[in-house]
Amino acid sequence: MDSGSYSPLEHLRVGFYDWIRRSQIEWYTQQSYRLTAGNGGVPLPSLAFFHIPLPEYNDIWDFSVCYGNKLDRHCCAPWINTGFFASMVEMGDILGTFVGHDHGNDFWGTLHGIRLCYGRTTRNAYLDQPFMPGARVIRLTQGQRSFDTWLHLQDGSVIRDQPVHAPTGRPVQAGMPAAAE
Repeated sequence: MDSGSYSPLEHLRVGFYDWIRRSQIEWYTQQSYRLTAGNGGVPLPSLAFFHIPLPEYNDIWDFSVCYGNKLDRHCCAPWINTGFFASMVEMGDILGTFVGHDHGNDFWGTLHGIRLCYGRTTRNAYLDQPFMPGARVIRLTQGQRSFDTWLHLQDGSVIRDQPVHAPTGRPVQAGMPAAAE
C-alpha cells in the first residue's frame, strides 16, 4: 500500500506525515472479499507492506508487550487514523504488517491478532547512536496461518530473539494527539 509522504493538511496543522486513503481501504476490502469468496469463504493468509506506520504502532509499544528496539523518540505515524487497521481486523486475512520510516525502530507486537512489525533500517541514518543496518526476514509456511520473522544484520549476524519491552503507557505531549483523541 502507498502510505504517501507528507500530510496534505499540514497547513491546517493536522500532523506531519500522510496516511492511507479511504479509496485504498475500499480497494483492499474489495480485493479481500473477492479473494475470500474465491477461497470458499475462508480468508487467504496475507501480509501488508507500507512505509509510514499506522497510529496503532504507537499503541502496541505503549500498551502491549513488544519485542525489539524503539530508538526513535516516537513512531512517526499520521495523526489521522483512517481505519485501515480496523478494516484488516474485520477482513481477517492480514496476519502481519511491515513498515519502515523510523530508522531506529525494529520492534514488533501483536494487536487484535495482527502482528505489527518494523523492518530494520538498511542504512544508519538520522540516528545519533549506533544501530547496525540490516533487514527483517519473513518466512511463510504453506498451509499455515502464521509466519516467522527475524533480523539479519549487515555484519551477517542473525537476531531471532529480540529484547522484551513491557508497556509503560503514554504521557500526553504538547502538540501530539492524546491516546483518547
